[in-house]
Amino acid sequence: MKILSAIVLLCLATCAQASLYFGPPDGENIIDVADQGGYLFKVEKGIYIQTDSEDFLLGISTLFENLKHTRTGKAIIKQVSHYHPLSLPQGERALAFISIGQNAATMEKIHVVIRPSQSGKQFVTEPLITSSHFMGHQSNGLEVPAAIYFDIENTVMLPGLDIAIDPTIALGHELIHARD
Repeated sequence: MKILSAIVLLCLATCAQASLYFGPPDGENIIDVADQGGYLFKVEKGIYIQTDSEDFLLGISTLFENLKHTRTGKAIIKQVSHYHPLSLPQGERALAFISIGQNAATMEKIHVVIRPSQSGKQFVTEPLITSSHFMGHQSNGLEVPAAIYFDIENTVMLPGLDIAIDPTIALGHELIHARD
């Protein structure tokens, strides 16, 4: 009976946690950016998943947990979560989603956004902001937050080889690009 009670409590705790995680926006862990891509869900400091799919959210969250179980994965997450785009001297900082009227302090926390693949973009990282004012700095880590387009349903292959890359490694690879 004790085992059955423990299993029931575990199931209830898991369901409650999942429903809280995919719940309504709170402006901190779940941010409504008024975008058709969905809400931003915080996975780590500065790193968010933008989706309207619980499956995508769960898939990326699982890959993050896998990364956390390796020394290299922990180091990548730590570097990316402590990184933030810098402003040039006498320049303003690029803030993602600021045009929707969100609070600037909230938007300053968004450094990397992981999105489902779209428009042929998968397993690729690019600037989150495409304003011509910031384009010259899109790959040197200055001023520009990054978007990672990731596909949890397909496998990425090493170019020129017939070797699949583990999805956890592929996500770690893209996180490194997002920091650069």
